[in-house]
Amino acid sequence: MMGGVILILPILFNQGGIILSTLILILTGYICYETCYLFIIHHKHDEVEVEDTIKRILGLKWYTFFCFISSVYLFTCCITQFI
Repeated sequence: MMGGVILILPILFNQGGIILSTLILILTGYICYETCYLFIIHHKHDEVEVEDTIKRILGLKWYTFFCFISSVYLFTCCITQFI
């Protein structure tokens, strides 16, 4: 995903405007930082995958939802790559 973003980012900056695009990037970076920070706080050393932490903290219902969303995302990426 990072490769595609790097290739299209200059075009999006040009179309969306420098100020608005910069604000959106800062907001996106902050959200990513907070998400990673929350994961680091609640992560235990014996948990290998993110799924283990989600299952322990949020329960089986959210674990199933996370697995479903991840599967749909991977399927969509595979179809996009195929096309």
